[in-house]
Amino acid sequence: MGYGEFPYSRVRETAYRLRYIHIRVGVPDSLRRLPSSAPQTMSMVRRARCDTPAMRKRAIIVGSGINGLTAAATLSVSGWDVTVYEAMPQIGGAARTVDLGTPGFLHDVGASILPMAPLSPAFKNLGITSAIEFITPSVSVAHPRDDGPAVGLSPDLGLVGPPDQTWNRWLARSTTDIGRTTRTLLSFPIPRLRDGLSAGIFGLQSLRRASAVARGFDTEEAGMLFAGLAAHAVAPLNHRAVTGVGLSLAAIAQTTGWPVIRGGTQKIVDRLADTIRANGGTIVVDTPVSTLDNVEPTDAVLLGTSAPAAAHIGGQRISRRLRHRLSGTAPGPGVYKVDWALKGHIPWTDPLCRDAATVHLG
Repeated sequence: MGYGEFPYSRVRETAYRLRYIHIRVGVPDSLRRLPSSAPQTMSMVRRARCDTPAMRKRAIIVGSGINGLTAAATLSVSGWDVTVYEAMPQIGGAARTVDLGTPGFLHDVGASILPMAPLSPAFKNLGITSAIEFITPSVSVAHPRDDGPAVGLSPDLGLVGPPDQTWNRWLARSTTDIGRTTRTLLSFPIPRLRDGLSAGIFGLQSLRRASAVARGFDTEEAGMLFAGLAAHAVAPLNHRAVTGVGLSLAAIAQTTGWPVIRGGTQKIVDRLADTIRANGGTIVVDTPVSTLDNVEPTDAVLLGTSAPAAAHIGGQRISRRLRHRLSGTAPGPGVYKVDWALKGHIPWTDPLCRDAATVHLG
């Protein structure tokens, strides 16, 4: 799914799954690490805001994925002079939308369904959510069954399937204020979902393994649905952090829904780039950065890259211990994606699946 769900959805036992490694080069301590939470980010950069061109702080962002562009846009509207470097010819990373040669079709390279995008405080503060059109299906997600009707989640109806009081009880706290739930989840790396943070949002059951939680619902249908939601973490269901992912996606699915963007996910990338350029920022493509020695002196550097790449680029600018941990971070499990060019609707036998933009099989 990508940004809006969990951009770093590989569950790791390291705090370095934060979205950026920020290297301090003479900036305030408050900016030593730029977190993913927009309210915190915005307040930090406002404290460092410069009112005259001569006083403007300069920042370099390496990587033009959603995370890198959001950081660059946030800094640029707060008075920073920002330059984004991208190794590829086109910005956006996995958030690109491309023409693969089939007439009349555009394909999202990565995410198409973006549950958290409309709720993102950063996107709201930057005016992104009001500048693009979200299309929210009446059914967020459906899970067909071989021996009965499908089960699913709807922003209007909640759980669609056999009544399950345990489901309603476990999701009640997070769905009451979905905005607060989302802000909290976006403020921390996913490994934090296995500790008390997750319990504060979803209750103590969120500290259990996802496989055990799936067995704890009143109905088999609810358990099957939850297992599919938790699988979006792209990690084994016996990881406790996966439970928070499943409960989060469930809460969003039955409140604000799981939307797609008219015109493709690239629309977010384009609006972020427009914001950066409108505030005097620069985006440089076809320019890989292998070491900070290759970039001009600056006040701050943010690396929107993989952990090993951040270790290599940061070099001696980061501590030996951090460099070692970043270098040793193994890639998470991969996801195989197939794009189909369809000439008509998929002939689902269950009407719930026909109304859903996301269908889980298995």
